[in-house]
Amino acid sequence: MSSTIHENVYLGPGRSRFGRAWQAALVVTGRSAAALAGLLLLVLLLASSLLVKQNRSLKHQLLKHGPQYLSAGDVVPTLRGLALDDKIINIAYGHGEKPTLLLVLSPSCGWCRINLPNWQAILDQASDRYRVVAISISRPKTAEYVREHGLSKAMVIVEPEPRDLLAYKFQLTPQTILVDGDGTVRKNWMGAFSAEDRQEIESTLGVRLPASYFNTTAQQISAKLTSQ
Repeated sequence: MSSTIHENVYLGPGRSRFGRAWQAALVVTGRSAAALAGLLLLVLLLASSLLVKQNRSLKHQLLKHGPQYLSAGDVVPTLRGLALDDKIINIAYGHGEKPTLLLVLSPSCGWCRINLPNWQAILDQASDRYRVVAISISRPKTAEYVREHGLSKAMVIVEPEPRDLLAYKFQLTPQTILVDGDGTVRKNWMGAFSAEDRQEIESTLGVRLPASYFNTTAQQISAKLTSQ
């Protein structure tokens, strides 16, 4: 007597119909993932190239025109940039807007530090009559700088848009720029305040600047400017 024994033999995923279909699906999926990764890489490369091009263009324009600053009568556009919390700030001008005071600084700027008593006095006395905006042209350590030096009453922009770096000519620090409500620059006081600036600033802004500063530091600045 003979008997036939039937055994179920597992052929493996590559030798059955289901296995072959599964293998084909894996190949297609792998190709799709590779294609998607390649596309993402291409997008990143294009974005990086665009940023490099924009930075080169900005540097070219700065070098071409040299350091400049706003003067009375210049008209400026809406100022845009990132705040300390990375939210977008828009300083727009138009009918009914308060005059705006722009304090242009950098945490590493020695003359900005010298001028801090004056900015603090302006903030204490005039922040209800002016929109006071501190613009840092260098973001690192700005949060600590604002907190430690009494500038927290001001709105703070830590990253102005590239176009505004050009439009507002923020290359030099410190600057104290008074812009009327319609966007026309009324005055730009460059550098730390000198003794000669005091009467004009106090009269224009309606503030009293610290006498101690003008009895010592401002006299030294004026003497240095006279000797140059």
